[in-house]
Amino acid sequence: MKAYKNIILVLIIMCISICLCSCYDEYPIEELSIITGVGYDIEKGAEINLVDPAETISIKEDDGEGGSLILVGRGPTLYSLVENRISKQHKTIVFGAEVLYLISEERAKFGIKDALDDLLRYPDLNINAMVVICKGKCEEFLSLKPESSTMSEDLFRMIKYCHQGSFYSSHVTVNDLLLMYHQNGRQIFLPYIEIVEGKPQLTGTAIFNDDKMVNKVPIKESKLINLLRNSGSKGALSIRSENLLSYIDIVGTNKVKIKVLKKKKQLEELMKEQFIYDIYVNITADLLVDTLSETELNKKQISKIEKIFEVRLEKDLNNEVKKIQEEYEVDCLDIGKYALAKYGRESGYDSNEYFSNAQIKVHATVKIDSIGRIHSTHIED
Repeated sequence: MKAYKNIILVLIIMCISICLCSCYDEYPIEELSIITGVGYDIEKGAEINLVDPAETISIKEDDGEGGSLILVGRGPTLYSLVENRISKQHKTIVFGAEVLYLISEERAKFGIKDALDDLLRYPDLNINAMVVICKGKCEEFLSLKPESSTMSEDLFRMIKYCHQGSFYSSHVTVNDLLLMYHQNGRQIFLPYIEIVEGKPQLTGTAIFNDDKMVNKVPIKESKLINLLRNSGSKGALSIRSENLLSYIDIVGTNKVKIKVLKKKKQLEELMKEQFIYDIYVNITADLLVDTLSETELNKKQISKIEKIFEVRLEKDLNNEVKKIQEEYEVDCLDIGKYALAKYGRESGYDSNEYFSNAQIKVHATVKIDSIGRIHSTHIED
């Protein structure tokens, strides 16, 4: 009898739970358009309009299969274009699953302060989505034929794994973008992509001053800046002779350490302090290709190769620093934060003026740990 009462009680609880547990304010998945990627673009004419294409994925009601669609919103403000986008669709738009935020070069040069404010304030946006700058219109990229389910996912993967080469950083999400913008002593520095032979390709990096893009540097120059800016990134370095097939390739990881000192200027100038930065770039690498050496490498030869890499890399990095100071005049290396850490957050020592007038010296160290499996794994005398 007691067991019978327990069964009745369990059934009553289950019935109450089923009756009271309802999905209020929710929609069937067939009635949803799930945003997978968002673009930020601009149209300049008699009036300036913001243009934001969004790639959505939805489930068809007849066969249950998913399909993607690009909805383009236009308007003078961000949420006026959202209303414009809503007027063109027949399902409820859902944020939170987007994996990509694509910003056109023209929009980036115009300024993205409003977009940054929206990304910071709107709680439903995915802060782990990747952010990238593109050449041309965002809609052109989102309209390409994807290899996976959506083009946004393809671009997401491209940016997610770009840190495996050219010493790019893996920190290029919405969260990282907001930190680059709001933290003192930092500047926005984002990957740049173009359409090459009908496919998207990483071709460089966009340099920002505050919320506006000021320069695009090619991939070769981006590697040098990445070496100075990012610690713990991966990439390849090469030494090549006049013979195209005679070269040495090493692949390794960098570690960056920065020291800063402040000194008083001798002359009475508007800016009386000058900073001295020493940037130490240490690279630990494996030798993967060697068609330059004619004999088996020993410890002495390896040391000589390391020295050649160090001299060449140090020269290139110091030249790049000089170019950044004189031509770009923007602290895209993020070294101003070290002056703030040492001399105070409110000191203003992270300004581009202090950066341009600083004495910056780069010191490079290259250590080859392995020379490959065709030789002994350790370096013999």
